Amino acid sequence: MIYAFVRYGDHSNRSKTDILNNKQVALWFEQNGYPFKKLIRAARKWDSFGIPFVENFIHSTFYADFGEGKGKAQIINNATGNVESQIDGSGVLITSDYQAKFESAVKHKRLAIKNTDIEEFYSCLTKAFSSVDSYFLNVSKIYNSTASEKLLDTKENPCTLDDKFKEWVPKITGGAKLNLSGKSWCLFKKHLGIRHNEAIHPKKTSTGTNYNDFATLLNEFRDGVAKVFFDLNVLFGDQIKRTLIREVFSPDVYVNKRI
Repeated sequence: MIYAFVRYGDHSNRSKTDILNNKQVALWFEQNGYPFKKLIRAARKWDSFGIPFVENFIHSTFYADFGEGKGKAQIINNATGNVESQIDGSGVLITSDYQAKFESAVKHKRLAIKNTDIEEFYSCLTKAFSSVDSYFLNVSKIYNSTASEKLLDTKENPCTLDDKFKEWVPKITGGAKLNLSGKSWCLFKKHLGIRHNEAIHPKKTSTGTNYNDFATLLNEFRDGVAKVFFDLNVLFGDQIKRTLIREVFSPDVYVNKRI
């Protein structure tokens, strides 16, 4: 997980760390006051310890408070220079729609674990796949700003999520593709089916899931949806938000048989 934050994370030290190999990364942490072996032990606490220098804790949602004044806040796309969203007066700004949706997905997953709630898991899937779609929207807008052949997903020209992976990805990357035959893609497709057939368009009037199967589904989310999304970010060369990195390296969910 530490190396993932160093190599792919959304942090301000990339110019220093991108040129380092693994041994040099360990030395860099030690030179800055964090012996690497101790850092590894601390990181095993997972979500109770932040990785220094490379884990960006800035979230997607900001709250603008101008009091009774008439302030204005905007989100500007750095790549295009266009105003993506704007509020006049106090309010809420979401700087990254796909990031906000994935943050929401992880919140729902944690509630699903805490409360053993399958509906929270369905909400997790719904938000996660919406996040992937939103990410494709973001990437396609940048691509379309210079491309002669546009990537379209409209009412007149619909494009499924499957087709975005199979057709859009190689166009955006200039030929590079994701592995769509491995375990993570199979789990991604399995959960996409669950999202469609159970969360959004249910086909049964009642359902049941035993605890072991529920734990398996929760772990498969990490190994499927989250891993594919992580690999997609890496393929596109984007800096990855902490919520996604943390999810990819999240610990197993298991059934405590002693309770």
